[in-house]
Amino acid sequence: DDGKKFIFSIGIIGEKKNFHVLIEAMKNIPDLNLYLCGNASSKYADKIRNLIAKHNLEKSVFLPGEISEVEKSWMYKNCEAFVFPSLNEGFGLPVVEAMHFGKPIVLSKLTSLPEIGGDEAVYLDSFLPEEIATKIGFAIKNNTPENQELLKERSSFFSWQKAAEQYLELYEVILKKTS
Repeated sequence: DDGKKFIFSIGIIGEKKNFHVLIEAMKNIPDLNLYLCGNASSKYADKIRNLIAKHNLEKSVFLPGEISEVEKSWMYKNCEAFVFPSLNEGFGLPVVEAMHFGKPIVLSKLTSLPEIGGDEAVYLDSFLPEEIATKIGFAIKNNTPENQELLKERSSFFSWQKAAEQYLELYEVILKKTS
């Protein structure tokens, strides 16, 4: 690590995460590093490592593997933006975690991610390297204190407590209808 500012993503390094699209984009973002954290023992992770080598990005793109909760919090707190180009997400908890820290988020438009990011996220219209780089730059440039507060507020919409309360309400409605 050279102390350079960085963007961050986390998840099992597998095909559905679509992380490989970020590698070529990094050629267009020379002033930032990229950290892709998570289990990196798959063939897809090897493909990512090969792409990093092919594009001579060994000094700016890192796959540190799985990280601790303390390290994860540090990454969220200190990153310039959180990027999640996933093709398939059931929920996307890392997006909520990034919003909790008020970090700009750049997301795929696919599956559940727009529901989580809402109007506060920047969305990728394609996975072309130039567009990804442009959207990351836009998200960072527009990361005002007001936007940070909106992101933090949006993250509070998602909680285990609220989910449990909503299930309880649903069960009560069902019980009333069956009794």
